[in-house]
Amino acid sequence: MPPQARIRFTAKALLRRLLPPGALRALDLVRPGRANAGETRPQALAAELLDLTARLGRTPGETSLLLLGAGRYALEGVHLLAAGFARVTLADPQLAPPDHPAHRRRLREACRRAGLPRADARARLTLLRGTIETLPAPRPEGRVDLIYSGSVLEHVADPRAVFLALRAWLRPDGAMAHCVDLTSHERDHNPFIMLTFPEWLWRRALSPRAPCLLNRWRVDDYERALAGAGFGGCRTEIHATDPAALAAVRPLLAPPYRHLPASALEATCVTFHAAPGSATEHPSRRNP
Repeated sequence: MPPQARIRFTAKALLRRLLPPGALRALDLVRPGRANAGETRPQALAAELLDLTARLGRTPGETSLLLLGAGRYALEGVHLLAAGFARVTLADPQLAPPDHPAHRRRLREACRRAGLPRADARARLTLLRGTIETLPAPRPEGRVDLIYSGSVLEHVADPRAVFLALRAWLRPDGAMAHCVDLTSHERDHNPFIMLTFPEWLWRRALSPRAPCLLNRWRVDDYERALAGAGFGGCRTEIHATDPAALAAVRPLLAPPYRHLPASALEATCVTFHAAPGSATEHPSRRNP
């Protein structure tokens, strides 16, 4: 990888931390992010979760769901209820208050389009504004059967705390799935370029600020954290890898990534499937 690539990446990262949003927009430096699936394609997300529920041997009518990273509006919650889920809880620190005029209007329109009575939606949809590790644990009757997040955990400073909190939310026979984007989230840069910077520099100057920070965790980090939080039935599904991109930055990798094998680094998109269990199992992996 040419040195100019790291210089451009560093310059953009520093400017994004130093300049106000207006200046970033004027300079076309707004970070390209992945749109929230629940807001942009709620029907597709509902179909994905219906498929996941079926693979777990459950039916939507008997499944309560907790969705992390719901976005600003709770549109996906309406579509999930319309798809047949018994109860849906959405959690996001940026979730708009339910009495916000724009939120009420969007929810009303989503219910109309989905053919779902608003009273039914209010009875079965719970909105939680905050991060899951800071929200109070539910009572036993408030626990859920399924927990899901998509492109959320890579933006959490300490996924261990999230997994520990989720134990209190999940029923003993429940399951969860977390899809994680392991790249640098920059379309015009090597997907592993963030791994070429030392930890002190990344944390202090280059990582995006919360809620968009990137923790740089690799597959093994998530697997160890799940096991340490008491999730015994773990399986890692690897959707995509990029060995060529990893080879391009390999000589520049910073500790601790420098000494890891390629198999521990080359994944770019994975889903971690887990269930509560006292005995940890060696995670099994399925490559693309």
